[in-house]
Amino acid sequence: MCAFSKPKTPAVPEVPAPPETPKEATAKSTEARDDARKKALANAGRSGDILTGNYGLADAPAATTKTVLGI
Repeated sequence: MCAFSKPKTPAVPEVPAPPETPKEATAKSTEARDDARKKALANAGRSGDILTGNYGLADAPAATTKTVLGI
């Protein structure tokens, strides 16, 4: 014999459906995405990091040499 009964659970409220997202991309958004991708690929290059050749600064042109850390 059980002296206590099970508590009644409240009804679960219905969850509203999420709003629909646009499926088609517009020409403007596609162009903006492509431009951002091209900029990211251009910035990912290593040509701006390498300032010297195999023999140090001796073979680098004078116009492209940069000071490093204020030296």
